[in-house]
Amino acid sequence: MMLGSNEWYVPFSLFLAFFAIAACGDDSDLPSEVQKEVWVDPLGELPNLGRVSFQQPQVGQRSSYLEFEENYNRPTGTASTTYTGDTLIMGILGIRGDTLEIVEYYSQFSPIEDFGSDASGERILYLSTELLLGDSLYIRPLQGYSHIFLLNPFLPLTDRLDTLAQHISTIPVYDLNAQAWMARVDEYAVGEVRLDSLIVYFDYTNMATDGLGLCSLYSIDLGVIRSAYINPWDSNKSNGWDLLLE
Repeated sequence: MMLGSNEWYVPFSLFLAFFAIAACGDDSDLPSEVQKEVWVDPLGELPNLGRVSFQQPQVGQRSSYLEFEENYNRPTGTASTTYTGDTLIMGILGIRGDTLEIVEYYSQFSPIEDFGSDASGERILYLSTELLLGDSLYIRPLQGYSHIFLLNPFLPLTDRLDTLAQHISTIPVYDLNAQAWMARVDEYAVGEVRLDSLIVYFDYTNMATDGLGLCSLYSIDLGVIRSAYINPWDSNKSNGWDLLLE
């Protein structure tokens, strides 16, 4: 990884993202077993209070994520991103002191077929009853598997990092020698949207024993922006979820 620039850009495609959202708006394209399902929103009648914020969390906040598949071109150092059309929602069900109750579930018209359903038709992937806010966000899962919080058990919550990420062309970094590290991102762009005060957090240590390489890009205010993993058997590909910036 190279250092020395004042700006850092991550190659996302908002056009593809919004195209993917539009593609899953018609339930006639869904598998028949999904169309028959009576869908129940796990957040119920809670008011929609915007995206989830680690800084000012509120019951009813929810963030939408688009699933992506990415291929890295090692000779050019560029990555091409494709969105599958699957949409994941992560929301706050409750707050008790510094503890957040978080739920993750697929949206009503998400075209995915291999989801789990309970008796009421809720497609719940993950539920955590303890996300403890402080210097770090501690994640204690209650059930299922989190797509958004890959880096269990915690994400450091600080924007006062001395290490600055610079000259990084892709997230995740397609470098098997990256190991585990964390750095701040002063500025980056998602299409025409510019954000600052971000944190990028990698943990590739498990790839030495054929485990996944994990990455999280997030901010205290916006929450997780990109959650991604690399398969050690094909280190030029990654999968994950991008925050939908509406």
